[in-house]
Amino acid sequence: MIEQQMSILRKIRFYQFLERHYYWVDVTHIESPDEFYVRPVAFRNDLRFLQAPRELIKVCELQIGRIVSYKSEVVQCFVRGQLILIQMIPSGVGHEIVCDLFAMDYGFIDKQIPIWKIFKIQTKNDTLIMRQALGVKRAKMRVCAKYGNTILVDLNEGTPNDVSISIVQMNNPPSKYMVELDEEVNEVARRQLRYIRCHVGDVLHVIMRYVSTPYRFFVSDIRTYRAYIASRPDFSYYCQYQQPLTLDKVHPGLCVAIELPDEIYERAIVLTVDKKEKKILVNKIDFGEVIETTIDKLKPVKEQVFNHMPALAMCCSSSLAAPYAYELMKELEKKPEFMIRFTSIGCTFETPSLVDIIPIIE
Repeated sequence: MIEQQMSILRKIRFYQFLERHYYWVDVTHIESPDEFYVRPVAFRNDLRFLQAPRELIKVCELQIGRIVSYKSEVVQCFVRGQLILIQMIPSGVGHEIVCDLFAMDYGFIDKQIPIWKIFKIQTKNDTLIMRQALGVKRAKMRVCAKYGNTILVDLNEGTPNDVSISIVQMNNPPSKYMVELDEEVNEVARRQLRYIRCHVGDVLHVIMRYVSTPYRFFVSDIRTYRAYIASRPDFSYYCQYQQPLTLDKVHPGLCVAIELPDEIYERAIVLTVDKKEKKILVNKIDFGEVIETTIDKLKPVKEQVFNHMPALAMCCSSSLAAPYAYELMKELEKKPEFMIRFTSIGCTFETPSLVDIIPIIE
């Protein structure tokens, strides 16, 4: 049974910290002075909609691994949890269904929660964010190393130096020291857009994303593209709940989400802002296309969410001579998946990488 529960927990998509980077975090659940759960403070306000209960769950809807909202016995509020055990136990009037749940935004396990405290949740899947949690105290943390979903960190907060030891010494559960969700947090963080790194001679299976000219087109690595398609509904759902941007807060280099038809959102970077005409030029980093839009189509995106995966669009140019390149582009419109071999490496969106195109023979 324990192995089954651990197998379920391993399937949760945790927030990905980067080595040798610094983060402001909230310490939430302490297992020992050396093992504890943390969460970037930037996500405090997002818990409102992530944890909000909808309607009471039915017995037939209980399923191991499902994400729900439930009233936690540990923190005495509604939290998101993943069902890891469902059982029936004797009660005063017969039997009662109870569940064990992993509080995925906190790091602890609630045991034997009755079904009448379990609700369906707003979010559709396990979403983009979270292994870490809301917190007790804010700390500055440097990630030293990563071991799967465990990270080795240095904590720096001045007084006390180690937040986790301080809380253990207080001999009180972390929930007694939780900060308010409304607290404003000023993070000093520069957005660092991630790209897929390639080298001369690398061969990739790609899919065509956008053709600007025969000498400039954008492709995506097929594995990253499929992961992106799978995560896009969650990303869009997250963006729908963000506060609208105002024109005075938009500037070149700002990372945003742009709304497409059917309430789908995609990542973009602001290139220029015409405040007089109220027009904004953005680069859709997962598509490669540069488009003009308006402020009502944009939503702010936190750095941690924006960088949950590298930019998909890779700018390329065919190594073929002009007439052959043009014919090849026409053929690739019919079969958008193909292989490329890098003969020279460009500079992200500015200078295309030179590639040999290798059709996939079925």
